[in-house]
Amino acid sequence: MHAPMAMPTAPPGSPGASLAIRRRRAGLVLAAAVLALSACGGGGSGDDGGGGPTPCAGIVAAGQCLTAAQFESRRDALARSYLGDREYRAQPALERTNAHKARAALALVLGEAVEPGAGVKIAVIDSGVDLDHPELAGADITETLLAGVADEVAAQFPPDRYSHGTAVASVIAAQPNGVGFVGIAPGAEVKVYAVPVAHAPPDPNRRRSYGFGVSAESFRTVLSAEIDIVNASFGSPGLFVENYTTAEIRRLEAEYRGFADPVAAIAQADVDAAERTVFVWAAGNDHGEPCDPTWPGVENCVPASSSPLGGRYRASSPGLVGGGTVALLEEWQGHNVVAVALGTDGTIAEFSNRCGIAAPWCIAAPGTAVRVAYFGPDGRHVAAADGTSFATPIVSGGLALMKQFFRGQLANPELVSRLFATADRTGVYADADIYGRGRMDLGAAVRPVGAATVTTGRHLAASGHDVRTTALTPGSALGDGLSRSLAGREIAAFDALGAPFWFDLSALTGEAATPPLAARLHALMRSEGSEDGAGAGAEGRSGWRFGLRRSPVRTASSLLHLAGDAATLALADAGGFEATAFTSAGLAGEKTPELGALLAWRPPERPFGLRLGWLEERESMLGSVAAGAFGRLAAASLVAGVEGSTGFEGWRLAADIEVGWTMPRAGGGIVSGFSQAATSAAALRATRSLTARDSITLSLAQPPRIERGAARLTLPVGHTREGAVLHETIRADLSPSARQVDLAVRWRREPALGGELLAEGLVSHHPGHARGAPELALLAAWRAAF
Repeated sequence: MHAPMAMPTAPPGSPGASLAIRRRRAGLVLAAAVLALSACGGGGSGDDGGGGPTPCAGIVAAGQCLTAAQFESRRDALARSYLGDREYRAQPALERTNAHKARAALALVLGEAVEPGAGVKIAVIDSGVDLDHPELAGADITETLLAGVADEVAAQFPPDRYSHGTAVASVIAAQPNGVGFVGIAPGAEVKVYAVPVAHAPPDPNRRRSYGFGVSAESFRTVLSAEIDIVNASFGSPGLFVENYTTAEIRRLEAEYRGFADPVAAIAQADVDAAERTVFVWAAGNDHGEPCDPTWPGVENCVPASSSPLGGRYRASSPGLVGGGTVALLEEWQGHNVVAVALGTDGTIAEFSNRCGIAAPWCIAAPGTAVRVAYFGPDGRHVAAADGTSFATPIVSGGLALMKQFFRGQLANPELVSRLFATADRTGVYADADIYGRGRMDLGAAVRPVGAATVTTGRHLAASGHDVRTTALTPGSALGDGLSRSLAGREIAAFDALGAPFWFDLSALTGEAATPPLAARLHALMRSEGSEDGAGAGAEGRSGWRFGLRRSPVRTASSLLHLAGDAATLALADAGGFEATAFTSAGLAGEKTPELGALLAWRPPERPFGLRLGWLEERESMLGSVAAGAFGRLAAASLVAGVEGSTGFEGWRLAADIEVGWTMPRAGGGIVSGFSQAATSAAALRATRSLTARDSITLSLAQPPRIERGAARLTLPVGHTREGAVLHETIRADLSPSARQVDLAVRWRREPALGGELLAEGLVSHHPGHARGAPELALLAAWRAAF
């Protein structure tokens, strides 16, 4: 029944040619079930036949490759848990800036124990700090008194004053200690520099007197401490930057040392641009304040009869002394940020200066009803405060979270650029004159902007591959070897802004799966009555023979079985020699095409045979397929096998042992090379006829397995401040952790209902060559040939 349809041939033993076409079998599955007794059974119930990973579209968390939607779902669930915490919820500014989402992202990628802001130094230049306040207990915070300023003492405060510096510092550093509220970056190192913050009054001739109230020497002292971010919640009322030009500023620099020296210190001209400390400034609280005609800023005073704001300032830009200067001085741009304040309804606070001409360097953050640590005449407690002074530490702490999340890979100006680029500019926030770059959104700041790309060149500008298309599907011979070697290894991908996001490399490779149910049924349907021998020599025919959609070897325990259903051209002689050329090009379907050759010697009437084969994989390596940043894989394999069969007390016994040597090749990706690999495969079979119609086959087989071999990978792991991609070269052992051994029992009845019945029970020990519990498969089918 199973002899191939053939053209007329010469009698056996004489030269001739034949065309052998494997007839298509139509089968009906009567019953099929797979019971996976192991949680790590690799794909036993799958339907795709692949063992590769699902490519990531987001960040990898806890060793799992998550899509963007999965990552955001877990992040948001964790973020909601933070909002359920009383202390976190007590600071509404955190939710309004999505700081809880940034903190959740930090926890997912760096671990739950991570302290937000850890490893980042923030300087707070202000009036001082009360280190004994309960909200700051346990904080990494110190105080330095500059310019002869005295330490703040509660008894010395006027009735309407309090420690401004304590309030500002607490917005950043308040600890989760059950007292009242938590800061935005409680793990940051906060260094408070107490200075005499004041604005010098104008002279009697209404010439403006310009000074920062903080000396250049104080600024230099702060900057010498290797500070990452300076919080400057101070300024000078009435000096609106829109009333000045760059030429006027240059003139003021020439005339006023008290202006010029601090300007130069903040510019940090002697520091590489990528290393400059970021300054975050309060825009000012002038809007709606009563005008003083003798005070600077009279140009912004609204006439009393023209609007409800009459007789008050229209603060349409930040103060000059402070962050507003960034709008006029190029040397300030890139590392200076101005913060305007939002009200509780999310729109600009009525008291806040607007961004105005400083819009390109200005951002909006909550500045109304901000929880702060109070230290003053009323003692120590928690209060609510309004002012751009408190929007400023929200921005400073947000930058600290970003710096921590990106592991210091982003230069400070890059952090500033990213802060602006990811701000919310929808709705009212699109009005740059008021909100500048928009509302600060820390959740967006720690998500990839555009596609995350694995760069294969030496510079960020080089071409690369979307991480969503980057995957390596291991062939079954590799088992868990590659994923085990790469466990804990990371690869960096860069988003459209050049920010690095790290992915678990092993999650992009996965483990080779055991054949899914559909593949096992397919193998059962295509099985022959006996797997002993292969080719014409075993069938006793000589001459040429062409086969279509057939494997060059019958045994699945051979590396040459990777060729699958191939076109074969064989030449055999009566002495048992056979030469076969084969290719699966055009016939491979979803498999990669292979070609090769096989030399076999199976002497007639002898119980053994030898074979020597060559397999060329042009798009894979031992069945492993690469995509995206993994580049291109190819391989040439040489195999040698010994096969034999004999009879024993009614049983037909057969054995097959094969060893192979593979020369893999790689290019165009992070896989930069391989060592030579060695493989093995073996099978033992015993077949016995039970009746004239029934037979049973017992088999014990080890599928092809790599015994020795290694890959070399060159991984992007970050980048320098100049945009050069940093690489790490590693060696990955390809040998799997275990050896798959399959024990099978197959029953066959022929004829049956015009065809034949097949049933098989299979126990796979360490399926997929990965250490784990066994897997059981039970299969049954009926097939017929047409």
